[in-house]
Parts: sequence; C-alpha cells; structure tokens
Amino acid sequence: MSQLLIYKRDELEEIIIKTIKDASLLQKPERKENMNIDDAVKYLNENGFSISKSSIYKHTMNGTIPFRRFGKRKLVFSANELDKWVKNNE
Repeated sequence: MSQLLIYKRDELEEIIIKTIKDASLLQKPERKENMNIDDAVKYLNENGFSISKSSIYKHTMNGTIPFRRFGKRKLVFSANELDKWVKNNE
C-alpha cells in the first residue's frame, strides 16, 4: 500500500531544488586535465571566460597563455594552468 505524504509548499520547493542540484552534479562531465585547442576553447567558454579559437592562437603566438607543444603542431593546454590564467586575467 502506498503512503500519502503531505508537504507544505516551501518544503516541496526545497525538495525539488535539492533534487535538481543533485541531478546536475551527476550529469557534470569529468574535467579533462589536458586538452587540445578546441577543448580549451569550450572549457574556457563553459566556465565564464568568453574566448574564440583565433584569440587563443594569438595568445599562444604572444606567449601570454600557458600551453605545451606535442610534436611540431599540436597544442596542449592544462586545465589547472588555464584556471590560473583566467584568474590573473579577470
């Protein structure tokens, strides 16, 4: 037999908000530590730092953004280093 539960409006709102927060935490993708340039652009934009791919290329040419080269052409960015860079450029 099912139980009938009665909640006040504010209690129900609190339950709904907590459930939504819990669900969003479960859906958050795991952060990649090392990223290519497309991943770095997406990562920075998703974390509130609006930047284009061409701007990142300009920063790499000027040496104003932390990155490493893998081989002759591939650029690799560290999430931790990008977080520090964003903090210093706010």
